[in-house]
Amino acid sequence: WCSFVLGKIDTAVKYYKKLLEVESTKYDYLNYGHSLLSSGNKTEAIENYKISISKYDDKSKFFDDFEEDFKYLLKNNISVFDLNLICEYLKVYETFEN
Repeated sequence: WCSFVLGKIDTAVKYYKKLLEVESTKYDYLNYGHSLLSSGNKTEAIENYKISISKYDDKSKFFDDFEEDFKYLLKNNISVFDLNLICEYLKVYETFEN
């Protein structure tokens, strides 16, 4: 998380990948998604966001957590447009998956 917040995206991706080999919380997948998105890998980021959503008992809490992190994603050059688009896509995905 610290690497991501500091803008050290390659390091964050590397460490989250290792972390998910041994441990996998909803927050790990959410933050790995953020790191992947910041590295330019939107497709894999969305896949990790979907995994994160599946681990939440209250799916709306995922979106609260996601939106709370917008400030960090904006600092890592993710546009407001992309963030809103991804968020809406995930809401539609969640609606049709359940």
